[in-house]
Amino acid sequence: RTPAGVPFGKGRMSGSGAGITYDQTNNVLEVSEQARVTTRNEAGEPAMEFAGGRATLDRMQHRLTVDNSVHVDRGEEVIESDRAIASLSQNDDIVQFLELRGNARVQGGGGGIDAMSANDIDLDYTDDGQRLEAVRLDGTAAVARKGTGDASQQIVAESIRLQLAGDGSSHMVLERN
Repeated sequence: RTPAGVPFGKGRMSGSGAGITYDQTNNVLEVSEQARVTTRNEAGEPAMEFAGGRATLDRMQHRLTVDNSVHVDRGEEVIESDRAIASLSQNDDIVQFLELRGNARVQGGGGGIDAMSANDIDLDYTDDGQRLEAVRLDGTAAVARKGTGDASQQIVAESIRLQLAGDGSSHMVLERN
């Protein structure tokens, strides 16, 4: 336990923050202030960079939870929410699923989707974390998509489900509860 700012890391994940506590028995690291966590790809470049007020890394459950004004950079994609819960690979260095809870927004990132927003968003990535496979938006959900030419479209529903193909095309299901 240390109140000072401390860097930490293992494999391709690293981070820093203040007020760090490590529970060795349960393999849980808690950062109570100024949490920053970065996962890197095989080339050593940042894959996802998390920032928030606090974070908990549970290595036994392979889960990273970041709270209090969460900001995530994933390449050109910017992700924000009140809370983010990342399901990690067995080595805790690849984000395979990301739950955004409260005021969730995703901007940019290329492909056919320009922006998404909802109260809650689930982002399901391929096992290697490289590509988004599916998205679930719940609670005043909106998706802005690129159209042909300069055209664009916005879809709004209570719930939206997206299945994305490897080529960036998508299948969308709108739901009304």
